[in-house]
Amino acid sequence: MRQDTSKQHIVGLLHKKANAADSEARATEKAFSRREIEMQQFLDGYIKKRQEYHKYQILKVKVNMG
Repeated sequence: MRQDTSKQHIVGLLHKKANAADSEARATEKAFSRREIEMQQFLDGYIKKRQEYHKYQILKVKVNMG
């Protein structure tokens, strides 16, 4: 029982981290579309945040399976 609660807590934290990375990627995308940042800055920031998002999503699956 305790393990399920701990697992849910970890999954919840990973979900928050994934959502934050997704939000930051979208903000970078919007800044680029408004021409507030250059292409290289967009690519660097956007790719980094999307990688973080997917990393946390994969970790959520692994925690749920374990």
